[in-house]
Amino acid sequence: MARLAISRLAQALLLLLLVSIATFCLLRLAPGDPGALLYGPNASARDLAQVREGWGLDAPLYIQYFQWLSHAASGDLGRSYVDGRPVLSVIEERVPATLELALSALLIAAASGMFLGVLSARTHSTWLDQPIRLLTTAIYSTPPFWLGILLILLFSVHLRWLPPGGSQNPAGSGGLGDLLSHLALPVLVLAARDAARFARLTRASVLAVASQDYVRTASAKGLSRTAIEIRHIFRNALSPVFAVAGTSIPGLLSGAVIVETVFSWPGMGRLVIESALQRNYPVIMGEVLIVAAMAMGGSLLADLACAAADPRIRHPSRG
Repeated sequence: MARLAISRLAQALLLLLLVSIATFCLLRLAPGDPGALLYGPNASARDLAQVREGWGLDAPLYIQYFQWLSHAASGDLGRSYVDGRPVLSVIEERVPATLELALSALLIAAASGMFLGVLSARTHSTWLDQPIRLLTTAIYSTPPFWLGILLILLFSVHLRWLPPGGSQNPAGSGGLGDLLSHLALPVLVLAARDAARFARLTRASVLAVASQDYVRTASAKGLSRTAIEIRHIFRNALSPVFAVAGTSIPGLLSGAVIVETVFSWPGMGRLVIESALQRNYPVIMGEVLIVAAMAMGGSLLADLACAAADPRIRHPSRG
C-alpha cells in the first residue's frame, strides 16, 4: 500500500508541474494586456510599461515561470492584479462554497446513481430496466448549462419554490434552510451527469459479478438472494465504483465553473471566469494549481480505496 501511495504521489506531482507549465504558457499567449484592462484604454504606453515592469511581465517567459515556480514552492502564489491581495487569501474565500457544492453533488450522485444501478441490475430481465437505462442516458447527454436554465425557469420563475441563484437571501436569516434552498438547484445540476455515470457503471459491475462462478456456487448451496447480493455481489462490485468516485472529482470541479456561473454561486469556478476576464494571471495560476491538486488528491484517495477493497491491486504479481 505504501509503495502504491508513493508511486501515485510522484505521478501527481509530475502532472501538477506539467499543468502549471501549460497554464502559464496559455495565459501569456492569450490576447489582452492586464494593464490595459485594469487602467483603461486611456493609459499611456509609459504607464503600461511601468505596470508591466512592476509585475515582472517584461521578462522573458521562462524567467517569469521560474520566478513564479520558486515562489509557489514556498507557498507564495503572488498577489492579485486587481486589489493587490495575496492570491491565497482571494482563493481561500471561495473554497468553502465550492467544496459545499462539489461534495454535496458527489454524495447525491453516488447515492442516487448506485441506487438506480442496483435497481436496474436487479430488474435487468423485466420491463423496468429499459426505462431506467433510457433515463440515465438522457441525463448523461444533457448539457449542464441547459439543464440549469431549465430548472431555474421551472422551480424559480414558474413555481417560485427555490431561489434562482446566489448562496443566501440578502433579506433572510442566512441559516441552514436558506443555504439548502440556494444549494438545491446547483447541486442537482452538478450531480446529474455523474449520477448517470454511477448508475451505468454500477449496473454493469453488478451484472458482471453476478455471472461469476462463485455466485452460482453460493446460489447452489441454498443461500438466499439477499445474502448472495450482500456478501458476494455488492461487496465485489464496489472497486470500480470507488474508481469512478475518484475520477468524478476533476469533473465536478471543472463542471463547477459552468454551474457556478449559471447560478451566481460564489465559488472557485466563478472566480476563474472573473479572473480570466480581468487577465488576473496570478489568481488564475493559483486556482488552477489548487484545483488540480484537489482533483489529484481525490484520485489518489480513490486508488487507495480500490487497493484496500481489492488485494489484486496491492499485489498485482499475485493476480
